[in-house]
Amino acid sequence: MGLECGEVKSHWAKLISNGAFTVRPQTPLTHAWMSMLNANLDEKWEALRAHPAPNQRCCITPEDMATGYPFKWAELGGEAFHVVQAYFNEHVVGGLPRWKTRPYRDQSTEELPMSQNGKKRQ
Repeated sequence: MGLECGEVKSHWAKLISNGAFTVRPQTPLTHAWMSMLNANLDEKWEALRAHPAPNQRCCITPEDMATGYPFKWAELGGEAFHVVQAYFNEHVVGGLPRWKTRPYRDQSTEELPMSQNGKKRQ
């Protein structure tokens, strides 16, 4: 994208949260975002193969980063998306409807709950 960190920081008040957002598919914004992510993944592929994530929520702490895992916590999420948002800022609109919040918990290792018809939810 060619944006420097300072340029992205200068747009901070206009950037939407990374907690929830929707995007239209197949737009210049989504192409730029996916291209950036794929380039980052390609660049770090060998390091990723050599140093897989030590845990499912890796790379928040200095201890996690010392494992050799090549990505920071937000590198493939907010850090990349904010660069794209800053570049395409005139096409980004905030204001999703509010949703019920509840404490976050990682359910990746938990049994899926049963739906009302007795089948497991997917």
